[in-house]
Amino acid sequence: YCPHDSLIGVKNIMRNLATIMKNPGIRDLYGAFKGVPGIVVATGPSLDKNIRDLIGMEDKCLMISADSALEILLRHGIHPHMVTSLERIEKVAAFFEKIPAEELKNIWLAGTPVIMPSVYQAYRGPTIMVYRNFAHFEWLQMQKGTLDIGPSCTNMAFKILDALGCNPIIVVGQDCAFEDVKKTHADGVNEVSNLNLRPEQLYPIKGNY
Repeated sequence: YCPHDSLIGVKNIMRNLATIMKNPGIRDLYGAFKGVPGIVVATGPSLDKNIRDLIGMEDKCLMISADSALEILLRHGIHPHMVTSLERIEKVAAFFEKIPAEELKNIWLAGTPVIMPSVYQAYRGPTIMVYRNFAHFEWLQMQKGTLDIGPSCTNMAFKILDALGCNPIIVVGQDCAFEDVKKTHADGVNEVSNLNLRPEQLYPIKGNY
């Protein structure tokens, strides 16, 4: 773990205290969707060919989007039930700034206390708090629900669906590999997601095709 990154997280927790106190926690939903299919939507290149399969699925599942995928889904008329955010960088707010409040009124932002306050300010829909399994969340003495989230929004979405009792859980757009540095995400993703990779950083692996 990076000490500097951890200090940013602690600072953000203090800056987000009002947000943490006034919003509900994920533990209020534990087991509430037992047996309901869950769908995680990530932003890998394969989302381009699969996104049409998600149209009209909102009433048949519990759908959670990574923050970078939300704008793409909305452009296709798909409204997930929840969107996850956990990166502690200012640029994350850009995922939500251009989305009209009307589009977000029924989509819950599942955020961790360590994300930048600007993200909560940019998101104009309801919010639910999710703690990671780190000791500094215990300092707050406000129980909101703790999950072993992992390092990405997609991991977080999966863990939430699991905690809510969803079964099966289907993952869409979660690519663990891509063809080249020019195409690391689905079409239309915010430039904030650009990985800025170089060809020499890629490692060839055996593919499925």
